[in-house]
Amino acid sequence: GVGSGSLVYVYSDDNYLEPGDAGFPKTLQVAGIEPIGDQILTSLLNTHVSGYTLLGNPFKKDVDWDDFTRNGVSNSVYVYNHNSSGWKSWNGTLGSLAGGVIGAFNGFFVQTTSADPSIVIPTGAKQDSAKSFLGKQVVQAEPFYFSLEVRSDSGLANKAWFQFSEGGEFGIDGSDAYELAPLSRNYVSLASVLDDTTKLDINSLPFITEFY
Repeated sequence: GVGSGSLVYVYSDDNYLEPGDAGFPKTLQVAGIEPIGDQILTSLLNTHVSGYTLLGNPFKKDVDWDDFTRNGVSNSVYVYNHNSSGWKSWNGTLGSLAGGVIGAFNGFFVQTTSADPSIVIPTGAKQDSAKSFLGKQVVQAEPFYFSLEVRSDSGLANKAWFQFSEGGEFGIDGSDAYELAPLSRNYVSLASVLDDTTKLDINSLPFITEFY
């Protein structure tokens, strides 16, 4: 249905039964009519708290996550970038998914945070023109943040983000983003670790104003 996301693996060999390797690139064609008006995706959401849902941008233009209407859904959104073999996240303020822009027809993950979640892509979330996969760059003055980056000799890279704000918590809060497992066997990963088990791509923390 409209707004559903799909995860597709494309193999180099087009037909296993025939000799030879077709190689890349390949073209995936999608046929259909772009929907009109606000798109209500609530019925697609995973209703289990902390559950994930793979949704999709049904428009042929980029959409801005910050313009979505949502309730009971985390501030963070996740889009996979096959060029860097890793997930790009955005929590409404910062992250590697620059500006929170989701490309035309891109799939994206959202996480349910409470019962009866809802999510709508209003027509106002569409960008004036389709941009590159990672979209626009937005410079944020607040909250305070910094990031660390690791790069491999092959050119793969990954960042971990640390955000400090009044609404941040030492535990999980709505502006944290998890470090999701890559879909490629070749990748680099960098994350902060919470409670020795939970890996975060964006770690939302409180301001510390008093020291003892």
